[in-house]
Amino acid sequence: MKHRLVSAWGLQALVAATALTLMVPGAAAQEVHGNVSEVGPDNRIRVSLPADAPIRTGDLLRLETELPGMGVIAISTLWKVIEAGDGYAVAVPQSPPSGQPQVGYSVVDITRETSPQNELGPLESPEPDAGDLTDAASRDCDRLVGVFALSSSLDSERAYPACRSAIALHPDSTRLAFELGRVAAELGLGNYDMFSEKDYLAEAESWLSKAAANDDTGAIYFLGVLHAMQRLPDRDGQNAQSYFDRVLPRLRDGAARGDAESMAYLGWMYETGMGVPQDLALATYWLSEAAGLDHVGAEILLGDFYKQGDPAIGPDFERAAHWFEKAANQGSAEGQFRLGELMFHQNVAGPEGTTAEDWFERAAEQGHLGAIHALHPDMD
Repeated sequence: MKHRLVSAWGLQALVAATALTLMVPGAAAQEVHGNVSEVGPDNRIRVSLPADAPIRTGDLLRLETELPGMGVIAISTLWKVIEAGDGYAVAVPQSPPSGQPQVGYSVVDITRETSPQNELGPLESPEPDAGDLTDAASRDCDRLVGVFALSSSLDSERAYPACRSAIALHPDSTRLAFELGRVAAELGLGNYDMFSEKDYLAEAESWLSKAAANDDTGAIYFLGVLHAMQRLPDRDGQNAQSYFDRVLPRLRDGAARGDAESMAYLGWMYETGMGVPQDLALATYWLSEAAGLDHVGAEILLGDFYKQGDPAIGPDFERAAHWFEKAANQGSAEGQFRLGELMFHQNVAGPEGTTAEDWFERAAEQGHLGAIHALHPDMD
């Protein structure tokens, strides 16, 4: 017998026609018209569909609504179908929703976007790095760049000389080539030392291209970003889309296999709209998946997302603190600093028995300049 949410929840059935676009893995896209007809406890929803709608258990749904003066706004939480039948589907939120679902909201089945669609096959894995990368310079380069490869929070002034020293010791290292290229790109984009004749973007292109030649995912992606920002000239068929087309199948394949780094990159791509259409629901989905696997960069990006706020409902400082704390407890100096900063400026309660100053001190012990300045604001 079909499960009826109206009887289980004691809700009156309400129906409001909206558009439902259904994307089924392995099939051509089909547009189906339906509606969110009921909202129950814990934000469980029932979606009314035509009798022949090809929706399946496990599909992921995005909810959208149109707000006056703001256009179409998506709730940055996905719902997962737990029951599907003739003319209906039941779905539950994957995480605490960023907004309250309402009867009449539009629903988009984005399952195709979260499933591997890699007709070209995955890219070959890069060759392992040559040499022993446990020296102090390499460790410093990793520490100063690693978690920030997916953000603009790089301490580039300190990372650049560390990565230059490291690559001098290990000139064949793909990882160090990417990290140095990423730092040089940040310096070039920020017009660092504008009185210098050094062309940081040219250096970035050189090192990122070297890493990309060994199929380094990050290097391929950031070359696309630099081309998309028109900071590198298109030449010989190399342009932003060529790099994005090269890396996206690999990321989707990796994410489908449970690779946290691939999930984090996908989340960042959907958040920034670089390489894919911007989609905050998909961004938080993939970042949450990566963070669930203890990916520190994804945890910090999620914290930043909730600190800045969902466009539909504004910031969520408590949720931001949760993700910063998770990164902080993994030893991340940036996570410790961000948590302390949030506690200090937004009066958010942190872990019991700790203060903002405690977290600044932990980050400062690892050399975090922001934390050092927070503790000693008069320091030059």
